[in-house]
Amino acid sequence: MKWINGLLVPAMVIAAAACGSEHGDQPDDREAVDVTVSTSVASHGVTTAPATVLASERAVLATRVSGTIRRVLVDIGTRVSAGQALVTLDTKEIDARIQSAEAAAQLARQWHDRIAALAADGAATAQELDDAVARLEVAEAGLRDARAQRDYVVLRAPFSGVITARRADPGDLAVPGVPILQMIGEGGLEIEADLPAELAGRLSVGDVIAVQRPETAERYAARITRVVPAVERTSRRFRVEAHFEVDSSGLPEIAPGTFVRIELDEPTSTTRWIPADAVISRGQLDGVYVVEGERLRLRWVRLGQRIDDTVELLAGPAASALLVRGPVASIVDGQPVGEVRRDDWVPPFINALAVGEEDVR
Repeated sequence: MKWINGLLVPAMVIAAAACGSEHGDQPDDREAVDVTVSTSVASHGVTTAPATVLASERAVLATRVSGTIRRVLVDIGTRVSAGQALVTLDTKEIDARIQSAEAAAQLARQWHDRIAALAADGAATAQELDDAVARLEVAEAGLRDARAQRDYVVLRAPFSGVITARRADPGDLAVPGVPILQMIGEGGLEIEADLPAELAGRLSVGDVIAVQRPETAERYAARITRVVPAVERTSRRFRVEAHFEVDSSGLPEIAPGTFVRIELDEPTSTTRWIPADAVISRGQLDGVYVVEGERLRLRWVRLGQRIDDTVELLAGPAASALLVRGPVASIVDGQPVGEVRRDDWVPPFINALAVGEEDVR
């Protein structure tokens, strides 16, 4: 038994030495690292929703009369001016209608003149004269309508812009209400979003929201111009429209159809945000390195939504913890710290939600 005890005592000494080294009680020959640190920032919560950029002026063009398409004078990408001819129809049917209406009007006029002459001599009754007058008016109205049809054989641009879709070719039959062309104007841009029903009642016309482009992280201010007061029964969403606060010239390379996100603050909730470059992933776990005393310590965290380069911190170190930014792969838990540089980081969308001019274009 003593021999066994003699073996146990050295083993316990070795284990204690190892444990002391792990926690920094023994000298550490690992090289100290210089780090840049930031703290988490407490702010209200943020709700994001997908939206689409649209041209303020857009139109789907169709003819007002039926007919065979003779010529399509534009194609996708063609720039047009207001009133410019875009499509022409075959006028044979229209011309035939006009000729028929002219003949009917001439016959009604002759009949009217004959009855009027007879009535002057007392050979026609007042009723016959009234019928002749009515017949003439109907025939003349038909002639005016037939002649007006000729104006509809040419489809013209309602405003200046660009053709974005072409759905017919010469020889096709044009039918009233069936689209032939689609175009957008060269004016301003607007945002359209379908928001979940739980946000109904929180937005009003005139409110300013932040609009963010995910691919560039740029943010712009937009003012709500329309809020549909009813929730769509199948999707359980309601539509919101907004216009950018700046002129379209201040929105480089934002084309109609671009995907964006709108950001809405949650004034009734508070959360903490940390820079995304402070987060490391180990398998299914996320963590951050924090500066504690003269060493780095790895602390596991639970994260929420991510907005640009900012991550919501649901659970983790204290608010005053110094989070290491961009830790290199060689850093390990317990490593000594050299120079500590402080970066007063603030999530970019905080000012955006407050419509700060410095952060929102």
